Amino acid sequence: MTTCTSAQNHAAPVTSTGSRAVAGTRHYRLGELFAGAGGMALGASRAAHPGYGFVHEWANDIDQDACHTLMANLDLRSDSVHHCPVEDLDFGMLGEIDGLLFGFPCNDFSVVGQRSGIAGRFGNLYQWGVFALQRFQPSFFVAENVSGLASSGKRKDFGVILDAMDSAGYDLFPHKYRFEEYNVPQARHRIIIVGF
Repeated sequence: MTTCTSAQNHAAPVTSTGSRAVAGTRHYRLGELFAGAGGMALGASRAAHPGYGFVHEWANDIDQDACHTLMANLDLRSDSVHHCPVEDLDFGMLGEIDGLLFGFPCNDFSVVGQRSGIAGRFGNLYQWGVFALQRFQPSFFVAENVSGLASSGKRKDFGVILDAMDSAGYDLFPHKYRFEEYNVPQARHRIIIVGF
């Protein structure tokens, strides 16, 4: 694998330690693939409970603007955000993590797309999340995708993905969420897979 460039090479460095550890609090270190502008990361940062919290150890996304937004929204260290295709990310340079977040690309699973499934251009990218699970063995993970994943590939793709996550050593808890039932002002349906 080639080492991708850190986002610090593309923007003014962020010098704050952002959501780094606070004395007296147990912080779980997070890694994130396909981070985008930081929706999952922002949710994790706000999910703190007295005595517990989450700290981003590293994040990756292919989109440079998304990396900049992620750093700004979460006040992350610039050297912790890696801008490159996940295939070019040097996992060996990444710090150890307690949890992994990955909203793997939905292009090939969406009901409004080509429906190419795991055989499509983006459909097999979930494998990088599985690779990170195998490499880092975090205590937990949260993966997210569109609800069309459940019917993709004649209803077989979702099973293939779950089997890969299971084979990495995790107990899986997949669920479909209809965000409008949680007071989100849009009909956004997603499958969220939590693994321990």
